Amino acid sequence: MIKNDKPLGSIAPSAPASDEPVGKKKARGRPAAEANRVAESLARSSFDKTAARTRGAHTDPATIGNPPAGQPGLMKDWKKDKVSYQAVEGSLKLGSLTYDDLTQGDSGDCYFLSSAVAIAHDDPDALKKLFTDNADGTTTVHFFEKGRDGAMKPVDITVDHTLPVGKDGLEYAQGRDKTQLWPAILENAYAQWKGGYENIGEGGEPRDALLAMTGKTSTYTDEISKVDPDALWKTMTQATAQKRPMVTGTFDQKDQPVDYQKEDLVEGHDYTLLRAYESDGQRLVDVRNPWGSDQWKGDLHPHDQDGNFTMKYEDYLKRFEDFTVLDQPVASPA
Repeated sequence: MIKNDKPLGSIAPSAPASDEPVGKKKARGRPAAEANRVAESLARSSFDKTAARTRGAHTDPATIGNPPAGQPGLMKDWKKDKVSYQAVEGSLKLGSLTYDDLTQGDSGDCYFLSSAVAIAHDDPDALKKLFTDNADGTTTVHFFEKGRDGAMKPVDITVDHTLPVGKDGLEYAQGRDKTQLWPAILENAYAQWKGGYENIGEGGEPRDALLAMTGKTSTYTDEISKVDPDALWKTMTQATAQKRPMVTGTFDQKDQPVDYQKEDLVEGHDYTLLRAYESDGQRLVDVRNPWGSDQWKGDLHPHDQDGNFTMKYEDYLKRFEDFTVLDQPVASPA
């Protein structure tokens, strides 16, 4: 797992994360509902499990640029013959964009989608600026990547509205309003850049996704239950006040501290941490599942099964394993 080489309490909120990973990398994105599909896919793959879960997370800086327009490869699963690219009616609908628009589809890219939700929550205008509608009906999505010289460089990916469709509509990311296409277009462009849905759909890291969409580094903290809870709380509340996107992940199945299934939490899954705050002297966190459903059963402020929920801070620390936060506000100079 990637850890910082400083205790959390000594990390300045705006300090850039180290470029050098420490320890084993943890890829996120294998929701329980997808476990059998992922297992079957990996069994048929010529890649080993570790490679399959991490490939595409880092791109060689030499590949910076706009790849040829095309249709990213689909997830190689049992439904591969039932999913095809089709022209989809709708538009980006950026004018009405909110963080709660996005819902995850049948791809294990929660790390990317939770990061997109976090940006949309803290700075929706910044997410809107990733998109340019072109006169020919295509959309260009503006990503970022660190070059060999360490400088952030633009990566522009142009896609059309021909998207992966199954029997029930869009197969992967989509909006709650099925004609709102910005979630599907964003994910499709990222898949094209990284070599296909299979590459982005077997897990990854929020800090890579946040960098791709903001051009800024993040700080990752593992085993949050073992760090100073007051220091972590200070980091979270400062990030909330400064509107710095936050993503948090649960334990893998073998390590889960509680029965996630009984509590409607998902193992090995990234969620958006929307905010940390105090109410009536109680420390609370608001969290969102990118599925747009399946919220924690202990929700203190019950919602309409929309994936949003509120936890006491102490309950959060017992159930979540790691935490990623952008080092600067999205709109600040890089």
